[in-house]
This record gives sequence, structure tokens and C-alpha cells, in this order.
Amino acid sequence: MAKIKAKEFVGIWHKYGREIKNGMIQIYGEFPKVRYYVITCPYSMADSDYVAISMNCNEEWFVNAIAHEINHVMFYRQFTGYCRENGIDIEYTKEIVTIINNYVCPSVNDMGYKIHFKQRIRAAIIWEKTHDIKKVVAQIKKEKIS
Repeated sequence: MAKIKAKEFVGIWHKYGREIKNGMIQIYGEFPKVRYYVITCPYSMADSDYVAISMNCNEEWFVNAIAHEINHVMFYRQFTGYCRENGIDIEYTKEIVTIINNYVCPSVNDMGYKIHFKQRIRAAIIWEKTHDIKKVVAQIKKEKIS
């Protein structure tokens, strides 16, 4: 079953991959080379060198999940040191900045978690004004919204 789902995901990636790559380049200035896995648990995840997508995804969920998790990979790679040096909660902040996916990838509708709603709206406003992820993270730190 996982092999069948992986093949389906490859087809979906071919449909949306360029949009997601270009979006991540707009945010982070690059697109990561990472390993991708299809997993059987009901949620998707990432760390600094892999993305794992639940095989329970339909097309819409896959597009949102893959963009969301790739954003996490890029955040880990570019901001882990900064966050640690400045006392910023990495896990919390990485969830806030995924709202930017909605502005750079038209097919993505990253709703995030309810607990981050106000912070994500503020991050979106900063992104719309600056188009600079470093300024978004700096403002999150300054306002202590993490």
C-alpha cells in the first residue's frame, strides 16, 4: 500500500512541485535537498534532513503537508542557531512562519494550529510588508510572540 501511495505522491509532486520549490526559494533563497518518506502514522513530520508524509493524505492534504514540512526543514537549517542563541522557541516559531506558504504558493492553504492563530496573522502582516523571513523571525523575537 505504501508503494502505491508513494507513486501517487510522485504524480502529485510533478503537478505542484515547481510551485512549492519556487515558493521556498522566495522565502529562504534556496530549496533543500532532503530525503522524503511515506509513513503509515496519521501525521507528517520533518527535521533538518528529511520530510515524512503520512500515506493517509489526499491530494490537497499532500500539497499542504509537503509545503509545510519543507518549510520546517528550511527553518531548521537557517534559524536553529539564531533561535538557540536568542532564546527563541524553535518548535513554536517554525509553526508560526509556515503561514508564509500561503503567500508564495497559490495552491497551498496552510491553516496551522489554532494555538498559533494570532501569531501567524502577525507574521503574515510582517511578511506582506517585508518579504523577508529574517525580519519575520526577528519581529517574532522582538514581540516575544513565541
